[in-house]
Amino acid sequence: MPESLFKSYGSRSLTVGILAVLLVMLAVLGAAPSEGGVEDSLRQLVQTHIRDGKQELENGFYGEAGKKFLMAQSYQEYLPPAAQKELLGLIKKAQAGSLRRGRVEEALRAANEFIKENDLEQAKARLEEILDKNIGIASPNWLVIGRQVHSDHGQTIDLLAIDRDANLVVLELKRDKTYRDIVAQVLDYGSWVRELKDERIAQIFDEYQNRWHNKGEPISIDEAFKKKFGVAVPDDMNSTHELVIVASGLDPATERIVRYLADEYGIGSWNCLLIDARHLPSRLLLYTVNQYFTLE
Repeated sequence: MPESLFKSYGSRSLTVGILAVLLVMLAVLGAAPSEGGVEDSLRQLVQTHIRDGKQELENGFYGEAGKKFLMAQSYQEYLPPAAQKELLGLIKKAQAGSLRRGRVEEALRAANEFIKENDLEQAKARLEEILDKNIGIASPNWLVIGRQVHSDHGQTIDLLAIDRDANLVVLELKRDKTYRDIVAQVLDYGSWVRELKDERIAQIFDEYQNRWHNKGEPISIDEAFKKKFGVAVPDDMNSTHELVIVASGLDPATERIVRYLADEYGIGSWNCLLIDARHLPSRLLLYTVNQYFTLE
């Protein structure tokens, strides 16, 4: 095959070379496609890379998403200007996600050092900070609105979040392994959270900003919700809630209790976020009563 077929396209990728081979074969058969047909094929290839990259991005696999977007960028001249601009934004989002994940891994390593030194309080505080600043590693549909929240029962909830449906999420962090009594504790938290009204939720968010994120001008919970999810807060806020136990392991007794509550009484809004800070690169397992989901 003539070497010029590859040189005319430069050295972008093997894909263009393969297309050139197909052009020669079709020409020999007397069925060479038009120039517009080749452009359509390349345009479709770019769109496929972008579609696959978006899926990887949605799943939190930022490295893989970035690779797909960069492959698409190699042929971005086949995209209209608006699509090229969108692609650039996707590349930046994937790169930012990779940087965030790197910071999370560094923080997990620090938490691991506290565990090695048997300083479990510091390890718990570090994990709390990780989730506060990077709640997306647990769920992209959560927004933290409270940290060290004091209930009317004299208890303290480690983290309180809200999902895109404006339902509350209680996150309780436990040292090392979970125990059976944690279930009763988290249920007690849920009994308080379910009664929270819009005004009290807004107050919790204001206190959270003032105590933990007091740099810059504070915003309302409505503004934060719209910035995070792109929509206004639904009128029916806190119609239900979710309970999440964060630990390095889930003991069989706790798992049996959670399954029993879900199966027998329909208490199904349970999750256990298992964080293993001692085996890196870390993997976060989001455990539900039905299955495991692996988060990169």
